[in-house]
Amino acid sequence: MLLITLGSLVSCDKPGDIGEDLVVLDDNKLNVTFTDTLTINAYSVIVDSVTTNKLKYNLLGSYYDGVFGTTTASIYTQMRLSDNNVDFGANAVCDSVILSLDYYGFYGDTASEQTLRAYEVDEKMYPDSLYFSNDTLSVMPVEIGNQKVVFNPKDSVY
Repeated sequence: MLLITLGSLVSCDKPGDIGEDLVVLDDNKLNVTFTDTLTINAYSVIVDSVTTNKLKYNLLGSYYDGVFGTTTASIYTQMRLSDNNVDFGANAVCDSVILSLDYYGFYGDTASEQTLRAYEVDEKMYPDSLYFSNDTLSVMPVEIGNQKVVFNPKDSVY
């Protein structure tokens, strides 16, 4: 400890000792220009679409920002059996489906209530096709389900 204290007392006490010959403004050896005013022009750019099929995570929900307005993210999905060789019998009818969505993270006011709505997609979706972030699929006009949720980041189930 004594060596550190002595070292700091005898170290350079002039701020310009190290590299002083490099930062001489009259000679301008580094060809540096100084200014006290700077103007920056910045803007948002809409980027091209990106592929969104087979993503591990998707965005879902909406929020309002005073500068950017309302942002909404939707998900189109298709429920498929993991095996094609399933026999449910001749008169089998699917009378209900449970949709369970795990969430990974949050943005915005997590205390704000969101209403998730489900609609039947009115066109075929193909697992080997590419789907992009700017695609819009047609849906049937009748809502088949909805749920009001408040996402809780401190939920013990999560």
